[in-house]
Order: sequence, then C-alpha cells, then structure tokens
Amino acid sequence: MTKKMPFAKRPPSQHQMPIFYWRGGNELKEKEYLEAEYSKLFLDRAKAEDDLKSAEEELARARSTLMEREGYSNALASFMDSDTQGATEEIQLKKELEELQNKTEEADLELQKYTSQAQPAVTASLQKEKAYYLLEKQRYQKELLKRT
Repeated sequence: MTKKMPFAKRPPSQHQMPIFYWRGGNELKEKEYLEAEYSKLFLDRAKAEDDLKSAEEELARARSTLMEREGYSNALASFMDSDTQGATEEIQLKKELEELQNKTEEADLELQKYTSQAQPAVTASLQKEKAYYLLEKQRYQKELLKRT
C-alpha cells in the first residue's frame, strides 16, 4: 500500500497580479485618484446629510417653540385692549417677515439648482478660452499701437 497525499499536486497560488494599465498624462483620470475622490466625496455627502438632518430637527424645534410663544403673545395682546393697534401691526409685520423668508428660501433653492447644474469641466474650458481671447486681444492692441 502506498501512502496517499492530500493533494495530487500543489494547489495554485491565491496571488493575482495587479491589473496593469498605461498611465496617461492626465492624473485626474487615473483610477486611484478617481477612487480616492469618490470615497472622500461619499464620506462628505454622508456627513452633510447628517448635518442637514440635525439642522432640520433643530429648525422644527425652534418653529414649534415660536408658534407656541406667538400663541401666548397673541392671547395676551387680545386681552390687553390698551394697545390693540400695536398688536395688529406686529401681526402684520410677522406675516410680511414670514413671506419674505419663504421668498428667500425659494431663491436659495433655485440658486442651488442652477449651481448644481454647472459642471466644473465646462466652466474650466470656458475660463481657458476667455484667457486665450484676452491674450489675443492684448497682442492685437500692442500691434495696433506699434503701427500708429
């Protein structure tokens, strides 16, 4: 009888060679850079979402407190007949303030929408083109000054 080995041949190695690719001239398109940026932005997004949630909770608490106190102040103003004109003016001013706050929130949302649509690559190319045209303009102005 012969003694059997657990493996007829050696098992293959688990090591795999890393994938090779040519590095280009643009480091912003490299795989490592893109993965690092993605992970960093993912963490930043999660942190921003947590901050937003806590800010919204704080805002809800503040609004409930404000509504409660406004109810008390309106009740006190209605009981005090001596200064009814001041109370009505205050209520009107509070309504105007609330309308203005709503308008600013809408404007902020619209601004956020437009800034999210602006792509950095497009703006960078436009900036580069603008700089090129400015240089051309200066060169032509110098040529015109030399001719005159």
